[in-house]
This record gives sequence, C-alpha cells and structure tokens, in this order.
Amino acid sequence: MNISESVDRPTTFISLPNGADRRREQRLELRRKVEVLPCAEDGSTTGDFVTAELFDCSIHGVALLLKEPLNIKTQLLLKIQLEETQIVLYTVRNCRMHDGQQKIYRIGAEFDTYIAASPQTRRQSIVDALTDLDEPLADAA
Repeated sequence: MNISESVDRPTTFISLPNGADRRREQRLELRRKVEVLPCAEDGSTTGDFVTAELFDCSIHGVALLLKEPLNIKTQLLLKIQLEETQIVLYTVRNCRMHDGQQKIYRIGAEFDTYIAASPQTRRQSIVDALTDLDEPLADAA
C-alpha cells in the first residue's frame, strides 16, 4: 500500500476569523509522549520514529508538538500500544508555532486509516489508549 494514495478529506481543524476553533467533537487535552514517523511525499518513510508530545486528541484527529514543522498534507505514522502495537496513519491539516515558542510546532493531523492494527481496533480504542498512556511528558517536545 502506498501511503501517499490516501483520499483528501475535509480538515478537522478550522481557523475562524476571530481565532476560535470549530471542531466536530470535543478534544481531550493531554500531555503525553508518543512516537511518530513523518512520511515523504511519495509515501516512503526514512529514519526512525521520533518522540513527540500529544497535546490533544479525538476520534478524528490529534494535535502534536514537534521540534520540526511539517507541511500540510504530510502523512505521519503514529505508534500506539494496545494489546499489541498499532500503527495509525494521520494527515497534517495545519502547522504553526506553539504559543510563540521558537522551534516548537503544533501539528494538527486528521485520522486516515490503520496501517497495522488488529481487526478489533476502533477509533475509540485508539483514543482510549492515547488517554491511558502511563508516562506523562516531563518536558515540552
């Protein structure tokens, strides 16, 4: 499967003129370590998973804090530990500096599909796993 062949979907994160956000569902605010692997435009991956900070999540998307910016439509793999490791594909919908902090970027990404997951895996089980992570993040990304 070529990761770059995913279908474009409406953005989860919409910036309104007054700066407010309109979202499809409630976001669960978190501060947890997660492992992500950005993909190249051709869908290939290079390098290893890197640690990011999960800032918030819902069944439709995640917000991550990273030290490097990502381009809109970049796809990334998110590793999640349930009974076994699950790999989930997300597409970047926005990227901006996080609260004026230099070299910390807030990445908004929308759920695309499961890459490696058991047949019982559902989006809510992914959110549950992300909210149940044992280790809170000690430092910012």
